[in-house]
Amino acid sequence: MKKNNAKIQKNTHKETLWVNAVRLTGILFAVSLIWNLNWAISNINHSSFFTTIYGYIFVFAITLITIGGLVMVINRWNFKFKRPLKFLEDKEKPLVATLIPTYEEPVDMVINTAKSVIEQDWPKEKMVIVVSDDARNPELEKAILKLRKTTGADIHYVLPHAKDHPQRKGESKAGNLNYAFDFINQNYPKIEFIETRDADDLVGTKNFLSYCLRSLTDDRELSFVQTIKETQTTKGDPFHNMATVFYRRIMPSRLAANAAFPCGTGLVWRKSELEKIGGFPAWNLVEDLQSGYEILRKGGKGEYLYTVGTVAQISPEDIPNHFKQRGTWAIDTLRLFFFKNPLFVKGFSLRQKLQFFELQFAYVQSFSFLIFAISLATTLGLGVSPVDSTSLSFLISLAFLTVAMELYYLAEIWGISYKEQLLARQTWLGLSPVFVAAFFQALFNGPNRKPAYKVTRKFHQHAWYWKETLVQKIIILMLSLSIIGSILRLTPDQVTTNILLWAWSIILIYGFSQTVINSWHGLNVRERALKRVTTLNPIKIKSSYTIPILVLIIISTIAGSLYSISSNTDSQIDILRNTSTTTYRSANQELSSDNYKFIAFNDDILAVHRVVYGETLWYLATTYYNEGSKWIFIRDKNTDKISFLPNGEQALISHDTELIIPKLEEQTEALATN
Repeated sequence: MKKNNAKIQKNTHKETLWVNAVRLTGILFAVSLIWNLNWAISNINHSSFFTTIYGYIFVFAITLITIGGLVMVINRWNFKFKRPLKFLEDKEKPLVATLIPTYEEPVDMVINTAKSVIEQDWPKEKMVIVVSDDARNPELEKAILKLRKTTGADIHYVLPHAKDHPQRKGESKAGNLNYAFDFINQNYPKIEFIETRDADDLVGTKNFLSYCLRSLTDDRELSFVQTIKETQTTKGDPFHNMATVFYRRIMPSRLAANAAFPCGTGLVWRKSELEKIGGFPAWNLVEDLQSGYEILRKGGKGEYLYTVGTVAQISPEDIPNHFKQRGTWAIDTLRLFFFKNPLFVKGFSLRQKLQFFELQFAYVQSFSFLIFAISLATTLGLGVSPVDSTSLSFLISLAFLTVAMELYYLAEIWGISYKEQLLARQTWLGLSPVFVAAFFQALFNGPNRKPAYKVTRKFHQHAWYWKETLVQKIIILMLSLSIIGSILRLTPDQVTTNILLWAWSIILIYGFSQTVINSWHGLNVRERALKRVTTLNPIKIKSSYTIPILVLIIISTIAGSLYSISSNTDSQIDILRNTSTTTYRSANQELSSDNYKFIAFNDDILAVHRVVYGETLWYLATTYYNEGSKWIFIRDKNTDKISFLPNGEQALISHDTELIIPKLEEQTEALATN
């Protein structure tokens, strides 16, 4: 057996500086997350049953973000950096098999993939290619036989067992791959290394096999080698199919913890490692993530090379295909989270557990984005907030989190454009309704039942997918109307608080907007507008995620409205109980009913005032007495409802608190005269 020659290389000075920057900003980000969570818990709005429940839901969302953020900071503590690639000499190159599973991909696409494998810098006599066709396409069989004849390559066209055949080992792609895997074992038992390549993925570099096999032969402990995947996209990559941040930042941090996982294509396996787990796992919808998951759990080791091993000939660039692909990944990952959670299964190291937990928990965090959108809309639009905090406290907490988060993300993407990272965040945010639906689908199906697998379509169907993106549109509309409404009702005292709320609302609008824009990607809107008007069908919400999310939004809106109505009613009832039935509005003051200001005819009470965001005792004294310095009279009348800063110099009043406004001598005389 060959000696393990793998060496640990130290980071360069530049790399060390970058890692330190990531760590320092990570610590700041972690502190801001904990600070923000503590602030949210300490300021839950307990003014009514509705707001209390609402407050706990908001804290739940903050908790999800905090857990995910803290785990991310820990996982990004170390990176394994790019090193010079080495390749094998011809005399050292072993026999390798390339498995290409296919199902209804266009014949030309499969042939182009096979040609790219053959044209690598690798001897044909040391290469075996197996095209395993689940679609049983006779045209593809003819094309493969012709390619074999013209190139002299050892390429085979095989037909896997039908999906209902008792000897088939797994449905869909896993069953297809396992048949090809068995074909190699039966006909080429001496082969030690197997490449898996999707039928639409070209080889990215002619030295792909040489680079991967050099790593596998140098380090006999390696189980598999994964490489970077790129794809052909339209300008700007609007659907974020290149996944630059994932391949060039997240995977290197996973590699440092031996948690880099196979992505299904552009990788080479050590055959004996696949045999240890019984071939390609069929428990999930697709085999790639779970294959690496099981191998690493059994003590295996993965490698990730900084070379483009794959270039997809096409990538999903219409909404249904995009949602289908990302939804499938989400369901697979969440099934592992629910039923084979890395924190509880045996075999992983602590660092591996955290890396896989972060990957899975990222989908769970999607709930937070939807809750935040609803919270912002109800706070700005209805004046119903899940938290009850002073403007200063709110400003400090939210501003601290915002700045710390952006600094951390800026440090993390060193060498990658900020635009790429924004696109990654936009994509994830826009997909959050899809991920929430995947969460429930994975959970309710249980460990022994999975949804039917649907192959990612290898052609585009451009249309205006307005129904599929209805939730995203409603969120954008809801936030936009809330911003407009809050601006129309704005008072000088609310400017500071509202600026931050507006900023976060705009961030969410911006995030969801990319998915909405993608809903008409590829269309010439002007040319097709009239045609669409005459061909659109009546509204039928078929998307699996649309209905539950719409119900959540509607329930939250109704709850906020009921709370607002009940607050108005309760305030008036309290006044009628404690004062005479005669009420009037002061002739020389503008008192807004929106602020629940009532003036009652009573011996010593001028009004009962319900506090709204941004108000101070000075403001109330100016409103009722025309002199701010008389705020101390309001303070003395409400000592049980007013708190103070630790230095005792600043009185604090909270949103929705009812304060008694006492009559002064001049008010008493004026009322008697009237």
